[in-house]
Amino acid sequence: MSPSKSDKPQVPSDAAKHKESALEKIENALMVGIAEADEVAAGLGLIGAPPPVPDAVLRRFEEPDEVRVFDKGKFEIIRIGGRTLGRATYEPGWKWSTHVGAKLGRTYCTVEHLGYVLSGAATAAFADGRVYELRAGAMFYISPEPHDSWVLGDEPYVSLHFSGSDHYAKK
Repeated sequence: MSPSKSDKPQVPSDAAKHKESALEKIENALMVGIAEADEVAAGLGLIGAPPPVPDAVLRRFEEPDEVRVFDKGKFEIIRIGGRTLGRATYEPGWKWSTHVGAKLGRTYCTVEHLGYVLSGAATAAFADGRVYELRAGAMFYISPEPHDSWVLGDEPYVSLHFSGSDHYAKK
């Protein structure tokens, strides 16, 4: 009686051996790190080579990716290095609840802010009555707890925002 197909030992084809070998290399590389796994997979022709990563990217707020304009102010956005940064410029008399919040249907801002005041002065005024002054040279963190803000004095207020820029003054 001749053996049936299921009784014959299975010999992997060269393509199957190559595939298995490639998967083993990728699994081994994953133990070391994803970048090496990508390099092995690209070397085997399984994926395209990743795009080159620039050594440096230089941007200026004079050429922003987006500008959110509102009465008595603007918020310029730059996207760089996988992050979104903002520059706020508010004229004397600007108030968040009046000039930004009213158009969004909100009384208070609930965006978290981390930033640096370049010039001028403003407040961060929380709904519970706490008020903090933000003056030129100050680094600041404002929690997402409901807060209002307004410019103090007759000088424009300008600050850089390192977090919260994606959601600030956005419809």
